[in-house]
Amino acid sequence: MAGTFFINLRNTLFKPQKLWYVLLRWYKTNFLWQRRFNSLREPKVSAEIIDTPETYTRIISDLGAAGIPVKTVSIDKDEYERYCAAARYRRFPEYLKGGRTPEFPKKSLEHFLAAKLLGLNAHDRYIDVANNNSPVPEMYSELYGCTSYRQDLAFESALTDHVIGGNADNMPVANDFASAMALHCSFEHFEGGSDTGFIREAQRVLSPGGRVVIVPLYLFTHYAVITDPSVLPKEGIFFEPDATLHCLKGYGNRHGRIYDVPHFVNRIYHHRGQMNMQLFYFENTMDIDPSGCVRFAALLQKP
Repeated sequence: MAGTFFINLRNTLFKPQKLWYVLLRWYKTNFLWQRRFNSLREPKVSAEIIDTPETYTRIISDLGAAGIPVKTVSIDKDEYERYCAAARYRRFPEYLKGGRTPEFPKKSLEHFLAAKLLGLNAHDRYIDVANNNSPVPEMYSELYGCTSYRQDLAFESALTDHVIGGNADNMPVANDFASAMALHCSFEHFEGGSDTGFIREAQRVLSPGGRVVIVPLYLFTHYAVITDPSVLPKEGIFFEPDATLHCLKGYGNRHGRIYDVPHFVNRIYHHRGQMNMQLFYFENTMDIDPSGCVRFAALLQKP
């Protein structure tokens, strides 16, 4: 942790705003984390989620028992590398340092898989949901010819040019507005009922035949929320009482939802309306991304 702090400090010495952020994070992690952890309700643990190959076998079996088939897919590494070369991430130095950070394999794999599952083309109107100023809309427009929009809670709640603000479960756009949407490592951050709300909203926003991809779709054998107590507001946030809190130093996010199969069925699958849903399991994700985070994805399509 100390090594990471000094690396971040060195990288921000001539960027006052970022320097302040790094120092604030360090203070909260070292002086507030334990106090805020102690104040959180049970059940909670100060431990990350540990998975094994048997974990995924059980999840796939449980999904099948719930009537939700899972398609096992082997990622074509050569095709992924061609995508990265064509996307030219180095043009965006403010995003993952132009593709030079340790997180790059994970993020670029998410982008590649989402585009592939969506089958983007020049006729699509695409929304990058929970965009967080990612360059994906620009890259997808260049690579596939689609018309792209970026959406995020941080943006003003309006449709302005190609920017959509407000909550993703209540977008200020017309019915049948988009033919494609994707969420790249963002769905887990939807707090409260906004995950269910987004699935309902997707049915309204998508045009007939439209599709939405969630990648990764985080699944485990028990229902959990990952959180970093040091970044929680003083008043706290709502955590479902039946979710185990996994509290991690350095996580940097207040909410990361991990479904077990019963909660996935009740919160997502049963609210898909008439949309068809296909789940995918990527058996060789670690050949590309050592973190192994991108295990599952969901593709929903409106009739």
